[in-house]
Amino acid sequence: MQPTQNFEYTTFNNVHQDSMAYIMDPPESWNNVDDCIGFPCTAPSNAVFSFKQSKFSGIPQPFIRDRSFQIVADLAGVSDTFEDCEYVDSWNAWGCTNPYLGQLVFIGDDSDWEDRNVAPVWLTNEETGYSNKLNHQMDHVWDGFYTGQLHKQQYTAQLEARGNYTVEYTSTPFKLMRYELRADTGIIKVKVHYWNAGSYEVYANGRLVDPTAWDKKAGNQAELSGYRGCGENRYVGV
Repeated sequence: MQPTQNFEYTTFNNVHQDSMAYIMDPPESWNNVDDCIGFPCTAPSNAVFSFKQSKFSGIPQPFIRDRSFQIVADLAGVSDTFEDCEYVDSWNAWGCTNPYLGQLVFIGDDSDWEDRNVAPVWLTNEETGYSNKLNHQMDHVWDGFYTGQLHKQQYTAQLEARGNYTVEYTSTPFKLMRYELRADTGIIKVKVHYWNAGSYEVYANGRLVDPTAWDKKAGNQAELSGYRGCGENRYVGV
């Protein structure tokens, strides 16, 4: 499932505010051992739809008539922190004209990626007040009459692709992790808390990316510049 969709050359006929979109809240009934554990799975709460080169016709016209716009799920502490967005009650969502809106998707690649639960995972941005509590994917594995109780440790978070974000896992993060920013434009810095010391490597598109050079004055690896491309990284001990 890839919740972010791009709609190009889309024509909307007789579209009005009540029928433009509706994004459901994750039902509390999902909170069970067979589906999601601890709290309902959060994928619907992080849906992002990106419309491009759209055309509108008919009467009445929607209140959003920009050719490029976004619709994002309503999530307290998340979607209400985005710029150039307006909440629409009948959609249970926000209509936005912000090209930086997208998703951060990340997944564990260790051998126990379906057996070990690291949720909830918190994604935060101190500058904007953004705070997103994430759950893993729903169990869709069946063994005869019973669910497999295996949960894919993949997480999807809607965000604004600019600024600094922190990822914090409830338990020890996987040794092998993949992160992908899905956005039309923008750049973010992601800080991941690890609970144990170790040696870490970062790859971008299969290529090893060396950490930043040592900063003698700071006594640490140099700050990220944002100009060395995807995968620029450094390790900071605390």
